[in-house]
Formats: sequence, structure tokens, C-alpha cells
Amino acid sequence: MQHKSITAKLLLTLIALGLLIWLGGSIIRTAIAYDLYVPGTALKLKNWYSDQERIHAVRMFGMGAMYTDIAYGTALASSILLCIYWRKNLKKRGWLFMSFVLMFLAAPVELYMIYLDIKLNLGLFWTNIANFDTPVIKDYFTYRFTKLAIPSTMSYLAVITSILFIIWRPLDLKEASEAESLKPDFNVKKN
Repeated sequence: MQHKSITAKLLLTLIALGLLIWLGGSIIRTAIAYDLYVPGTALKLKNWYSDQERIHAVRMFGMGAMYTDIAYGTALASSILLCIYWRKNLKKRGWLFMSFVLMFLAAPVELYMIYLDIKLNLGLFWTNIANFDTPVIKDYFTYRFTKLAIPSTMSYLAVITSILFIIWRPLDLKEASEAESLKPDFNVKKN
């Protein structure tokens, strides 16, 4: 593999930084969003928050989207370029192949979430929303926690598993000489 090239180092750096910002930002944004709801219930809003406090939390959630969405987009684009750059090594490096597969399987869900973030931000920052029960918040904020909770969690876990494949490197095809030395010899004659 061409680990030493400037192109590979640059793309790996962009992937690492993008995923770090995306993972951390996603956790923070989720904590902000779930703070609006009573723990352990089926998304029942806390009744002691005013509409202004709820809208403020949604605005904070929306502002964080810019950072996480750009970071994920950068990581995804760099992954595509790196997959093209390392395409000849995918047969020998199972961990690399599976890492790319998991990253690309998570991409449609994450791209749809980015679409919802863009629509939410356009609705929040281009109109003056004063009530939490507006269609913009129901369609783009509440929808992601009611209908997209499982796909979002699965894509999040797929990206984390992709990162773990890169770190631990399982499924690596050993070199021919090393593989031959580890093979048992059944042709030994006994006296």
C-alpha cells in the first residue's frame, strides 16, 4: 500500500479529522435535542420548558449541523477518493475493503440526515419561528427522533465499526511467504 505518499496522508488526515468532528458533534447535538424530552418516555416534551427555551435548543441543534455536516461530507468525499486511490489493495486488505463498505452503506442515511438538517436550518433561520409546534420543527426535527432513530443509530454504528476496522485491521491477507511458513506440513514421514 502507498501509505507514504502525500496524497494518501492528506486523504487519511481529512477522513480522520472529518469523522472526529462528525462523531463528537453528533453526540453533542443529540444530547441537546434529547434534553427537550422526559427521559424514559416515548418522546414526551418536558412541560417545564417554555417555547422560547425549546426553540433555542432547536436553534443550537441546527447551528451544530453546519459543523457536523461539512465534516461528514469531507470524510465521505475523502473516503471515495481514497477508495479509488487504493482500489488495487482492496483484495489483499479485507479490513480496508470492509471499512469502505461500511462507510458507504452508512452514507445514504447520513446524507438524508444532512438534507433534513439543511431544511431545518432554512426553516429556522429564514423565518421567525416562535412556536415549537410549527411544521418546520415537526417535519425536520421531531421526525428524525421518531422515525429515523433506528436507521440513524445503525449508520452511526457502521461508521464506528469502519473506524475500528482501520484501527485493528482484521481480515488482512497475509503475504504468501508468511502464509506458507504458517501452513502445517503433513508430508513429514514418521520412522
